[in-house]
Amino acid sequence: MGKRYYIIIGVLLFIFILVNASTPNTVSWKITYKKKDKNPYGAEVAYAFLEDIFGKGNVDFNNTSPYDYLHENMNNFNVIYVAGSVQTYETDRDAIMEFVSRGNNVFIAANYFNGSLADTLGLTETYPHDNPYGFADSVSLSFTNTQLERTEYKFQHNHIANYIMPDTSSERDFIILSESSDYQSHFVQVPLGNGNVFFHSNPMLFTNFNMLHESNQQKYMSNCLSYLPKTKTIWSEYFSTGGSQENDTELRFILSNAQLRWGYFILLALIGVFLIFQSKRRQRAIPVIEPPRNSTLEFVETTGRLYFQQRNHANLAHKKILFFLEKVRNRFYINTSVLDENFIESLASKSGVPQEEIRGLVKQFENIKKSISITETQLLELNKKIESFYTKANL
Repeated sequence: MGKRYYIIIGVLLFIFILVNASTPNTVSWKITYKKKDKNPYGAEVAYAFLEDIFGKGNVDFNNTSPYDYLHENMNNFNVIYVAGSVQTYETDRDAIMEFVSRGNNVFIAANYFNGSLADTLGLTETYPHDNPYGFADSVSLSFTNTQLERTEYKFQHNHIANYIMPDTSSERDFIILSESSDYQSHFVQVPLGNGNVFFHSNPMLFTNFNMLHESNQQKYMSNCLSYLPKTKTIWSEYFSTGGSQENDTELRFILSNAQLRWGYFILLALIGVFLIFQSKRRQRAIPVIEPPRNSTLEFVETTGRLYFQQRNHANLAHKKILFFLEKVRNRFYINTSVLDENFIESLASKSGVPQEEIRGLVKQFENIKKSISITETQLLELNKKIESFYTKANL
Protein backbone atom coordinates (compact mmCIF):
# COMPACT_ATOMS: atom_id res chain seq x y z
CA MET A 1 0.00 0.00 0.00
CA GLY A 2 2.83 2.42 0.80
CA LYS A 3 4.59 1.86 -2.56
CA ARG A 4 1.35 2.47 -4.44
CA TYR A 5 0.80 5.69 -2.52
CA TYR A 6 4.21 7.09 -3.55
CA ILE A 7 3.59 6.13 -7.17
CA ILE A 8 0.37 8.18 -7.20
CA ILE A 9 2.21 11.19 -5.73
CA GLY A 10 4.92 10.92 -8.36
CA VAL A 11 2.40 10.71 -11.22
CA LEU A 12 0.53 13.79 -9.98
CA LEU A 13 3.76 15.77 -9.64
CA PHE A 14 4.79 14.77 -13.16
CA ILE A 15 1.41 15.92 -14.53
CA PHE A 16 1.79 19.23 -12.70
CA ILE A 17 5.28 19.84 -14.15
CA LEU A 18 4.15 18.86 -17.64
CA VAL A 19 1.08 21.12 -17.59
CA ASN A 20 3.04 24.00 -16.08
CA ALA A 21 5.74 23.74 -18.74
CA SER A 22 3.30 23.55 -21.65
CA THR A 23 0.90 26.29 -20.51
CA PRO A 24 1.65 29.61 -22.22
CA ASN A 25 1.62 32.81 -20.19
CA THR A 26 -1.56 34.55 -21.33
CA VAL A 27 -2.25 38.24 -20.85
CA SER A 28 -5.36 39.13 -18.88
CA TRP A 29 -7.32 42.00 -20.42
CA LYS A 30 -9.62 42.29 -17.43
CA ILE A 31 -10.19 45.89 -16.35
CA THR A 32 -9.35 46.11 -12.65
CA TYR A 33 -7.75 49.53 -11.91
CA LYS A 34 -5.89 47.84 -9.03
CA LYS A 35 -2.47 48.96 -7.86
CA LYS A 36 -1.04 45.43 -7.71
CA ASP A 37 -2.21 44.31 -11.17
CA LYS A 38 0.40 44.15 -13.92
CA ASN A 39 -2.18 43.41 -16.63
CA PRO A 40 -2.79 46.14 -19.26
CA TYR A 41 -5.79 47.55 -17.43
CA GLY A 42 -4.38 47.37 -13.93
CA ALA A 43 -2.88 50.42 -12.22
CA GLU A 44 0.51 49.25 -10.95
CA VAL A 45 2.42 51.87 -12.97
CA ALA A 46 0.14 54.74 -11.95
CA TYR A 47 0.40 53.83 -8.26
CA ALA A 48 4.20 53.57 -8.46
CA PHE A 49 4.26 56.95 -10.21
CA LEU A 50 2.49 58.69 -7.30
CA GLU A 51 5.64 59.02 -5.20
CA ASP A 52 7.29 60.95 -8.03
CA ILE A 53 4.40 63.43 -7.90
CA PHE A 54 3.63 63.74 -4.17
CA GLY A 55 6.95 62.81 -2.63
CA LYS A 56 8.43 59.67 -1.15
CA GLY A 57 6.60 58.49 1.94
CA ASN A 58 3.50 60.57 1.17
CA VAL A 59 1.55 57.79 -0.60
CA ASP A 60 -0.64 55.31 1.26
CA PHE A 61 -3.40 52.82 0.42
CA ASN A 62 -6.88 52.35 1.86
CA ASN A 63 -9.81 50.19 0.84
CA THR A 64 -12.67 51.25 3.13
CA SER A 65 -15.68 53.41 2.36
CA PRO A 66 -15.49 57.22 2.60
CA TYR A 67 -17.97 57.13 5.47
CA ASP A 68 -15.71 54.78 7.48
CA TYR A 69 -12.36 56.32 6.53
CA LEU A 70 -12.59 60.09 6.09
CA HIS A 71 -12.40 61.19 9.72
CA GLU A 72 -12.54 64.67 11.18
CA ASN A 73 -8.87 64.60 12.19
CA MET A 74 -7.74 64.12 8.57
CA ASN A 75 -6.53 67.50 7.29
CA ASN A 76 -4.31 68.45 4.34
CA PHE A 77 -4.97 65.11 2.60
CA ASN A 78 -5.57 64.01 -1.01
CA VAL A 79 -7.70 60.96 -1.81
CA ILE A 80 -7.66 59.37 -5.29
CA TYR A 81 -10.36 57.03 -6.59
CA VAL A 82 -9.94 55.32 -9.99
CA ALA A 83 -12.81 53.00 -10.92
CA GLY A 84 -15.16 52.00 -13.69
CA SER A 85 -18.13 53.40 -11.81
CA VAL A 86 -18.50 55.52 -8.68
CA GLN A 87 -21.85 55.03 -6.99
CA THR A 88 -22.20 57.21 -3.88
CA TYR A 89 -24.99 57.07 -1.32
CA GLU A 90 -25.89 59.82 1.12
CA THR A 91 -23.51 58.66 3.87
CA ASP A 92 -20.50 58.55 1.52
CA ARG A 93 -21.54 61.83 -0.12
CA ASP A 94 -21.75 63.62 3.23
CA ALA A 95 -18.38 62.20 4.30
CA ILE A 96 -16.66 63.32 1.07
CA MET A 97 -18.21 66.80 1.07
CA GLU A 98 -17.38 67.41 4.74
CA PHE A 99 -13.83 66.10 4.16
CA VAL A 100 -13.31 68.41 1.17
CA SER A 101 -14.87 71.43 2.88
CA ARG A 102 -12.17 71.26 5.59
CA GLY A 103 -9.50 71.94 2.95
CA ASN A 104 -8.77 68.47 1.57
CA ASN A 105 -8.92 67.36 -2.07
CA VAL A 106 -10.61 64.35 -3.71
CA PHE A 107 -9.74 63.13 -7.23
CA ILE A 108 -12.26 60.78 -8.88
CA ALA A 109 -11.67 59.14 -12.27
CA ALA A 110 -14.58 56.99 -13.43
CA ASN A 111 -16.57 56.11 -16.53
CA TYR A 112 -19.81 56.75 -14.67
CA PHE A 113 -20.66 59.09 -11.78
CA ASN A 114 -23.86 57.93 -10.13
CA GLY A 115 -25.65 58.74 -6.91
CA SER A 116 -25.82 61.50 -4.37
CA LEU A 117 -22.42 63.17 -4.87
CA ALA A 118 -22.82 63.75 -8.61
CA ASP A 119 -26.44 64.87 -8.15
CA THR A 120 -25.54 67.31 -5.37
CA LEU A 121 -22.62 68.82 -7.28
CA GLY A 122 -24.64 69.00 -10.52
CA LEU A 123 -22.57 66.72 -12.75
CA THR A 124 -23.86 64.66 -15.64
CA GLU A 125 -21.57 62.20 -17.36
CA THR A 126 -22.41 61.20 -20.92
CA TYR A 127 -21.37 58.05 -22.74
CA PRO A 128 -22.12 58.12 -26.49
CA HIS A 129 -22.95 54.66 -27.84
CA ASP A 130 -21.41 55.52 -31.22
CA ASN A 131 -17.84 56.65 -31.71
CA PRO A 132 -18.10 60.46 -31.37
CA TYR A 133 -14.74 60.90 -33.09
CA GLY A 134 -15.49 59.11 -36.34
CA PHE A 135 -12.96 56.54 -37.50
CA ALA A 136 -9.90 58.19 -35.98
CA ASP A 137 -7.49 55.79 -34.32
CA SER A 138 -6.69 58.28 -31.61
CA VAL A 139 -8.14 61.43 -30.06
CA SER A 140 -6.30 64.35 -28.53
CA LEU A 141 -6.84 65.90 -25.12
CA SER A 142 -5.31 69.17 -23.96
CA PHE A 143 -5.34 71.26 -20.81
CA THR A 144 -7.09 74.62 -20.67
CA ASN A 145 -4.66 76.05 -18.13
CA THR A 146 -2.40 78.45 -19.98
CA GLN A 147 0.36 77.95 -17.40
CA LEU A 148 0.70 74.34 -18.57
CA GLU A 149 2.44 73.48 -21.79
CA ARG A 150 -0.08 73.55 -24.64
CA THR A 151 0.40 69.95 -25.71
CA GLU A 152 -2.06 67.57 -27.31
CA TYR A 153 -2.05 64.14 -25.68
CA LYS A 154 -3.23 61.37 -27.98
CA PHE A 155 -5.22 58.38 -26.69
CA GLN A 156 -7.30 55.60 -28.23
CA HIS A 157 -10.79 56.90 -28.99
CA ASN A 158 -12.51 54.10 -27.05
CA HIS A 159 -10.56 55.10 -23.93
CA ILE A 160 -11.96 58.64 -23.85
CA ALA A 161 -15.50 58.15 -25.14
CA ASN A 162 -16.99 59.52 -21.90
CA TYR A 163 -17.19 63.23 -21.19
CA ILE A 164 -18.65 65.45 -18.46
CA MET A 165 -21.50 67.93 -18.80
CA PRO A 166 -21.66 70.33 -15.82
CA ASP A 167 -25.15 71.55 -14.94
CA THR A 168 -25.14 75.19 -16.10
CA SER A 169 -28.19 75.92 -13.96
CA SER A 170 -26.29 74.95 -10.81
CA GLU A 171 -24.99 77.70 -8.53
CA ARG A 172 -21.66 75.91 -8.15
CA ASP A 173 -18.52 76.97 -9.98
CA PHE A 174 -17.15 74.46 -12.46
CA ILE A 175 -13.62 74.84 -13.82
CA ILE A 176 -12.91 72.89 -16.98
CA LEU A 177 -9.31 71.67 -16.83
CA SER A 178 -9.02 69.33 -19.83
CA GLU A 179 -11.04 68.94 -23.02
CA SER A 180 -10.94 67.14 -26.34
CA SER A 181 -10.49 68.65 -29.78
CA ASP A 182 -14.27 69.02 -30.15
CA TYR A 183 -14.40 70.96 -26.83
CA GLN A 184 -15.96 68.16 -24.76
CA SER A 185 -15.02 68.38 -21.07
CA HIS A 186 -13.12 65.41 -19.66
CA PHE A 187 -11.57 66.85 -16.50
CA VAL A 188 -13.32 69.38 -14.23
CA GLN A 189 -12.70 70.98 -10.87
CA VAL A 190 -15.50 71.73 -8.38
CA PRO A 191 -14.47 74.02 -5.49
CA LEU A 192 -16.19 73.06 -2.26
CA GLY A 193 -15.52 74.98 0.95
CA ASN A 194 -11.76 75.15 1.46
CA GLY A 195 -11.05 72.19 -0.83
CA ASN A 196 -11.82 70.80 -4.25
CA VAL A 197 -13.35 67.75 -5.91
CA PHE A 198 -11.79 66.79 -9.26
CA PHE A 199 -13.71 64.61 -11.71
CA HIS A 200 -12.12 62.84 -14.67
CA SER A 201 -14.37 60.87 -17.02
CA ASN A 202 -11.73 58.50 -18.43
CA PRO A 203 -10.14 56.17 -15.86
CA MET A 204 -8.60 54.07 -18.66
CA LEU A 205 -5.97 56.81 -19.08
CA PHE A 206 -4.55 55.85 -15.66
CA THR A 207 -4.07 52.14 -16.50
CA ASN A 208 -0.79 50.41 -17.33
CA PHE A 209 -1.68 50.34 -21.03
CA ASN A 210 -1.80 54.10 -21.40
CA MET A 211 0.92 54.86 -18.88
CA LEU A 212 3.41 52.72 -20.84
CA HIS A 213 2.13 53.40 -24.36
CA GLU A 214 3.91 56.73 -24.80
CA SER A 215 5.97 58.84 -22.44
CA ASN A 216 3.81 61.95 -22.87
CA GLN A 217 0.82 60.03 -21.54
CA GLN A 218 2.59 59.77 -18.19
CA LYS A 219 3.00 63.52 -18.39
CA TYR A 220 -0.76 63.87 -18.89
CA MET A 221 -1.41 62.01 -15.64
CA SER A 222 1.26 64.07 -13.90
CA ASN A 223 -0.41 67.30 -15.08
CA CYS A 224 -3.83 66.06 -13.95
CA LEU A 225 -2.55 65.27 -10.46
CA SER A 226 -0.51 68.46 -10.30
CA TYR A 227 -3.75 70.26 -9.36
CA LEU A 228 -3.57 68.40 -6.05
CA PRO A 229 -1.20 69.80 -3.41
CA LYS A 230 2.03 67.90 -2.69
CA THR A 231 0.94 66.33 0.59
CA LYS A 232 -0.21 63.04 2.11
CA THR A 233 -2.10 61.16 -0.61
CA ILE A 234 -4.36 58.10 -0.28
CA TRP A 235 -5.02 55.72 -3.18
CA SER A 236 -8.34 53.95 -2.59
CA GLU A 237 -9.80 50.96 -4.45
CA TYR A 238 -13.11 51.04 -2.60
CA PHE A 239 -15.16 51.83 -5.71
CA SER A 240 -13.08 49.70 -8.09
CA THR A 241 -13.94 46.62 -5.99
CA GLY A 242 -17.66 47.38 -6.11
CA GLY A 243 -17.67 48.81 -2.58
CA SER A 244 -16.45 45.56 -1.03
CA GLN A 245 -13.81 45.28 1.62
CA GLU A 246 -11.63 42.99 -0.50
CA ASN A 247 -8.35 42.08 1.12
CA ASP A 248 -5.11 41.10 -0.64
CA THR A 249 -4.64 37.85 1.27
CA GLU A 250 -2.01 35.18 0.64
CA LEU A 251 -4.66 32.80 -0.71
CA ARG A 252 -5.98 35.45 -3.10
CA PHE A 253 -2.43 35.96 -4.41
CA ILE A 254 -1.95 32.21 -4.93
CA LEU A 255 -5.25 31.84 -6.79
CA SER A 256 -4.50 34.84 -9.01
CA ASN A 257 -1.35 33.15 -10.38
CA ALA A 258 -1.90 30.21 -12.77
CA GLN A 259 1.19 28.23 -11.69
CA LEU A 260 0.62 28.75 -7.98
CA ARG A 261 -3.06 27.92 -8.42
CA TRP A 262 -2.18 24.57 -10.04
CA GLY A 263 0.28 23.78 -7.28
CA TYR A 264 -2.27 24.67 -4.61
CA PHE A 265 -4.96 22.41 -6.09
CA ILE A 266 -2.54 19.50 -6.57
CA LEU A 267 -1.42 19.89 -2.94
CA LEU A 268 -5.05 19.65 -1.85
CA ALA A 269 -5.49 16.55 -4.04
CA LEU A 270 -2.42 14.91 -2.49
CA ILE A 271 -3.70 15.63 1.00
CA GLY A 272 -7.03 14.07 0.01
CA VAL A 273 -5.31 10.93 -1.35
CA PHE A 274 -3.21 10.68 1.81
CA LEU A 275 -6.28 10.91 4.05
CA ILE A 276 -8.12 8.27 2.00
CA PHE A 277 -5.30 5.71 2.19
CA GLN A 278 -4.48 6.44 5.81
CA SER A 279 -8.11 6.13 6.86
CA LYS A 280 -8.36 2.72 5.18
CA ARG A 281 -5.22 1.47 6.86
CA ARG A 282 -5.86 2.76 10.36
CA GLN A 283 -9.60 2.56 10.79
CA ARG A 284 -10.41 0.09 13.55
CA ALA A 285 -13.46 -2.10 13.46
CA ILE A 286 -16.46 -0.44 15.04
CA PRO A 287 -17.90 -2.71 17.76
CA VAL A 288 -21.55 -3.68 17.51
CA ILE A 289 -23.50 -2.26 20.43
CA GLU A 290 -26.78 -3.92 21.22
CA PRO A 291 -29.62 -1.43 21.70
CA PRO A 292 -31.11 -1.37 25.22
CA ARG A 293 -34.20 -3.51 25.62
CA ASN A 294 -37.47 -1.79 26.43
CA SER A 295 -38.32 -3.50 29.71
CA THR A 296 -41.30 -1.19 30.22
CA LEU A 297 -43.18 -2.72 27.28
CA GLU A 298 -42.42 -6.21 28.58
CA PHE A 299 -43.79 -5.23 32.01
CA VAL A 300 -46.99 -3.85 30.52
CA GLU A 301 -47.44 -6.93 28.35
CA THR A 302 -46.89 -9.26 31.34
CA THR A 303 -49.28 -7.28 33.56
CA GLY A 304 -51.98 -7.23 30.88
CA ARG A 305 -51.66 -10.96 30.30
CA LEU A 306 -51.95 -11.56 34.06
CA TYR A 307 -55.19 -9.57 34.33
CA PHE A 308 -56.61 -11.31 31.26
CA GLN A 309 -55.74 -14.80 32.53
CA GLN A 310 -57.40 -14.03 35.88
CA ARG A 311 -60.60 -13.03 34.02
CA ASN A 312 -60.66 -9.76 35.93
CA HIS A 313 -62.02 -7.91 32.90
CA ALA A 314 -63.58 -5.01 34.85
CA ASN A 315 -60.30 -4.15 36.60
CA LEU A 316 -58.42 -4.25 33.31
CA ALA A 317 -61.09 -2.09 31.64
CA HIS A 318 -60.87 0.51 34.42
CA LYS A 319 -57.10 0.71 33.99
CA LYS A 320 -57.42 1.12 30.22
CA ILE A 321 -59.91 3.96 30.79
CA LEU A 322 -57.56 5.66 33.28
CA PHE A 323 -54.65 5.28 30.86
CA PHE A 324 -56.79 6.72 28.04
CA LEU A 325 -57.78 9.78 30.09
CA GLU A 326 -54.19 10.35 31.21
CA LYS A 327 -53.04 10.29 27.59
CA VAL A 328 -55.76 12.78 26.59
CA ARG A 329 -54.72 15.17 29.39
CA ASN A 330 -51.04 15.06 28.43
CA ARG A 331 -51.59 15.36 24.68
CA PHE A 332 -54.57 17.71 24.34
CA TYR A 333 -54.49 19.52 27.72
CA ILE A 334 -58.16 18.81 28.43
CA ASN A 335 -59.71 18.45 31.89
CA THR A 336 -60.97 14.85 32.21
CA SER A 337 -62.58 15.11 35.62
CA VAL A 338 -66.05 15.57 34.07
CA LEU A 339 -66.82 13.74 30.83
CA ASP A 340 -69.67 16.00 29.66
CA GLU A 341 -70.57 17.65 26.34
CA ASN A 342 -67.87 20.30 26.78
CA PHE A 343 -65.29 17.54 27.14
CA ILE A 344 -66.61 15.77 24.01
CA GLU A 345 -66.60 18.97 21.92
CA SER A 346 -63.09 19.97 23.08
CA LEU A 347 -61.65 16.52 22.44
CA ALA A 348 -63.26 16.28 19.01
CA SER A 349 -61.96 19.73 18.06
CA LYS A 350 -58.38 18.97 19.11
CA SER A 351 -58.10 15.34 18.02
CA GLY A 352 -60.08 15.45 14.76
CA VAL A 353 -62.18 12.44 15.82
CA PRO A 354 -65.96 12.80 15.19
CA GLN A 355 -68.08 13.79 18.20
CA GLU A 356 -70.43 10.81 17.78
CA GLU A 357 -67.55 8.37 18.09
CA ILE A 358 -66.21 10.13 21.21
CA ARG A 359 -69.73 10.32 22.65
CA GLY A 360 -70.11 6.54 22.20
CA LEU A 361 -66.75 5.93 23.83
CA VAL A 362 -67.65 8.14 26.83
CA LYS A 363 -71.01 6.33 27.20
CA GLN A 364 -69.19 3.00 27.27
CA PHE A 365 -66.85 4.39 29.95
CA GLU A 366 -69.85 5.29 32.10
CA ASN A 367 -71.45 1.86 31.67
CA ILE A 368 -68.26 0.08 32.67
CA LYS A 369 -67.82 2.29 35.76
CA LYS A 370 -71.36 1.38 36.88
CA SER A 371 -70.79 -2.37 36.31
CA ILE A 372 -69.27 -4.67 38.89
CA SER A 373 -68.09 -7.07 36.21
CA ILE A 374 -67.96 -7.08 32.40
CA THR A 375 -67.62 -9.82 29.82
CA GLU A 376 -64.64 -10.54 27.64
CA THR A 377 -66.62 -9.29 24.63
CA GLN A 378 -67.23 -5.92 26.33
CA LEU A 379 -63.50 -5.62 27.14
CA LEU A 380 -62.52 -6.38 23.55
CA GLU A 381 -65.08 -3.87 22.25
CA LEU A 382 -63.70 -1.18 24.62
CA ASN A 383 -60.16 -1.91 23.47
CA LYS A 384 -61.25 -1.75 19.80
CA LYS A 385 -62.86 1.69 20.24
CA ILE A 386 -59.87 3.07 22.17
CA GLU A 387 -57.41 1.83 19.51
CA SER A 388 -59.63 3.34 16.80
CA PHE A 389 -59.46 6.70 18.59
CA TYR A 390 -55.67 6.46 18.89
CA THR A 391 -55.35 5.78 15.16
CA LYS A 392 -57.56 8.67 14.08
CA ALA A 393 -56.00 11.09 16.57
CA ASN A 394 -52.43 10.05 15.62
CA LEU A 395 -51.60 9.02 19.17
